[in-house]
Amino acid sequence: AQKPWTSAAYARRAAGSHLVSRPYIPVELQEQVLADAGHLCGYCHSDERLSGIPLSIEHIVPRVADGPTARENLW
Repeated sequence: AQKPWTSAAYARRAAGSHLVSRPYIPVELQEQVLADAGHLCGYCHSDERLSGIPLSIEHIVPRVADGPTARENLW
């Protein structure tokens, strides 16, 4: 079964609009998510404070699948 957001993503890419801007996440919420993660990358567990590379915050359930921009849906 095809995921509901797959066809929309392919349609945007075909239309040339695959470079979509990131959603605005309030600074306070960003700080909460980073503190929850211990300032560690969710993939490789590198500490952003040591690497100097800011972590990006991602939605667990994608926005296109109605995932909210809420603390429990961000990592």
